[in-house]
Amino acid sequence: AAEPHRVHRRIDVPAEHARDVAQAHDRAVAVGAPVSLAEQGFREADVERCAGIVLETDNGLNPKPVTLEAVRGILRAALRAERPA
Repeated sequence: AAEPHRVHRRIDVPAEHARDVAQAHDRAVAVGAPVSLAEQGFREADVERCAGIVLETDNGLNPKPVTLEAVRGILRAALRAERPA
């Protein structure tokens, strides 16, 4: 199996998937597509409500436990358009 890499320092994914996500982000930036939640009208004030909804609707199929801290981190990274590593 491929060695996992950290994506947004929050989840482990195989190296080839992390590379694919980073390349997709780069292509979106190159063509001027929105890459942040902020560009879609999402605000820092929305993080808590959205994270709560994610936890409430978790169906248990995620391979790792869904935690409030992890969801907040993913949302904040997407809000700032952080490039996946």
